[in-house]
Amino acid sequence: MKLNLLRKLAAVSVIGVAVTGIVLILIALLYRRAPHAVLWYLQGGTVYRYDTEKRTTEAVRLPSRTITSARLSPDSSVIAFSDQEGLKIAISPFDAVRTIAEHKVSIDGSKELEQYKLTTTYVIREWSPDSQSVFVEEWGWDVFVYRMSMATAQLEPLPSSTVPTMRCSAGLSWSSDSRKFVIPGWGLGICPDAGGVIVASIEDADFRRIYYETIHADSLVFEGGVTYAAWSPTEDLIAFVQAADFQSNEGYRWKLMTVRTDGTQAQTLVDTTDDELAVPIWSPNGTELYYLLRRRENSDADIYSVNLRSHTAKKLYSASSVRLSSISPDGKWLTFVNDEGVLGGDILKTNVRIMNLSNKEVIQVNDTEWNIGSADIVGWELMR
Repeated sequence: MKLNLLRKLAAVSVIGVAVTGIVLILIALLYRRAPHAVLWYLQGGTVYRYDTEKRTTEAVRLPSRTITSARLSPDSSVIAFSDQEGLKIAISPFDAVRTIAEHKVSIDGSKELEQYKLTTTYVIREWSPDSQSVFVEEWGWDVFVYRMSMATAQLEPLPSSTVPTMRCSAGLSWSSDSRKFVIPGWGLGICPDAGGVIVASIEDADFRRIYYETIHADSLVFEGGVTYAAWSPTEDLIAFVQAADFQSNEGYRWKLMTVRTDGTQAQTLVDTTDDELAVPIWSPNGTELYYLLRRRENSDADIYSVNLRSHTAKKLYSASSVRLSSISPDGKWLTFVNDEGVLGGDILKTNVRIMNLSNKEVIQVNDTEWNIGSADIVGWELMR
C-alpha cells in the first residue's frame, strides 16, 4: 500500500516538474527578443553600425581608418573592404585582416611617361546570397570585374565571354542560388554587342541575352538600353529599367519592367515620359519593388514602391540627390543616402537614412553635425 502511494507521489512529482518546465519554456519563448536589423555604413574612412532597436551608432573596430569601399556578407561573417594599401577581408569578430590584392600602378597602353601612370583602386560590389563570393571592380585606365571566392581568398577572372559586358554594366545582381548573375547592358559605346538583360553563369562560360529592345535615338539605332537589373528572391523574375525611344527635346522614355529568367513574359510595371527610373530593389518576399523616380529638371528624386500583382505604385519619400541602396533582410527597413551640398563634383555632406516600411517613419542614422563627405551602405546584419 505504501509502495503504491510512493509510486503515485513520484509520478505526480515528475508530471509537476514536466509541467513547470513546459511553462518556463513558454514564458521564455514569449519574452524572447525578436530578431532586429543592424545597418552597417561607411563614412569618412570608418565603418559604423546602427542598431534599429536601440537606435544607437557605434564604430566598427577594423584595423584600418582609411577605408574607401566596403561590403558586409549576407551572413555578417565577413567584411570585404579596400583601403590605402589594397583589397582586404576581415572575418568576424573582425580583429584580423587578410590582404587579397595590393594596389598597383596601371600604365596607359605602351606609354611609359609618368603622366600616363595611375594607381588602381578596388571597389567592392555585391556578395552572393550564400556569402561565398563577392564581385570586385578594379579601377585603373580601364575597369575590370573579378570574383573573389572565399574558398580561395583570391581574385578570379570571370568567364571570358562576360568580360566585355562587365566593363559597361551599371551593376550586377545574383540569383538566389548564387550560381548565376544578371548584367544590365546599355549596348552603346565600348560594348555595342552587350545591350539588354544578360544572364551569366559563374561555373562556365554560359552567357545569354534573354531580353532586349531596339532603341531609336534620333538618327542612332542600337539594341539594349537597360540601366539597372535585379534578380528576384523567388528566383523566377528579373526586374530592370529599360530606356525607350529618345527625342531631342524630351530625352528617353523609361520603363520599369520584369521578365522571366528564360526571357519570356516581359511586362511593364511603370512607364514614364517625364523622369528617369532607377535602382529597382526587391522586397525579401518578392511581392514588391522599390525604385527611384529622378526629376529631369533638377536633382530631386522620389522613392516609390510598386506591387507586382496590382501594379499599383505609391510614393514613399521625396528629397534631393537621393541614392536608394538596400532593404533589410527582415523586410522592415529601406535604406538610402541623401547627398547635400555637391560642389564641383565633391559631395560636402551625406545623410544616411532608413525608412520604417510599416509606418513610413524616416530616421537619420548618422550624426547631423559630423556627416561630412560621401557615405555608402555596407550591408545589413540581423541580430537574434
